[in-house]
Amino acid sequence: MSLRKFPKAGSQRRIILDELISVKGEFVGLNLLMRIACCGAVHSQIDELRKQYGAQIINEQIAQKNGRRHSEYKLVNWGEFTIND
Repeated sequence: MSLRKFPKAGSQRRIILDELISVKGEFVGLNLLMRIACCGAVHSQIDELRKQYGAQIINEQIAQKNGRRHSEYKLVNWGEFTIND
């Protein structure tokens, strides 16, 4: 297993990745990621984490009682990342 590099410290991408790593394979809601990263384009940041850093992030859509759908993300390979600032 090779360890991966992180995005630049303090970046939206890094904040999102840090949160996904901290929950160790559990799902994190889109609203939380938007709030902590001050980012309205979480989907784009997730896409870049997948492409540039090899993050295996899956997305689930949860149907709510009011008919709306809620996105959640999970980092599958969270153990492959190492801090390298």
